[in-house]
Amino acid sequence: MTKEIELEIINLFVNKAKRKRLIGFIESGKRSKVIDAINDPGIFDERFIAEFSGGERTAENLVKQYKKLGMGGRVYVMSENPDWDEQKFQMSYILDECLAACYDTLGYCWKTHTAFYEWHHSESSYFMSRRVHV
Repeated sequence: MTKEIELEIINLFVNKAKRKRLIGFIESGKRSKVIDAINDPGIFDERFIAEFSGGERTAENLVKQYKKLGMGGRVYVMSENPDWDEQKFQMSYILDECLAACYDTLGYCWKTHTAFYEWHHSESSYFMSRRVHV
């Protein structure tokens, strides 16, 4: 199921020009290269992203905003943190952990086909959805 979820994430949110390369990494077992690639939010298709920064970036506010935008429940995690990577967590829990621990992390809700991305280098949070053009 991990491979299928990760391919879905790539097909939904990665810039079209970069999808084939990342899919190739997943297919060939070079998943670590995908983790490296998603550590740059420029890889994502900006048409499907809402950005939150500054005072908006509290766990409580982000959970509220993400739920309002359609995300909820459990998320599958891709992260440079090996304790979280390839695991499933309650969205509110892992979001709070991400903000506290400062790891670049993507959480994907497979039920709603939405995602969040925490990019700590810029102190920005991103919500991604193909349904909600933000």
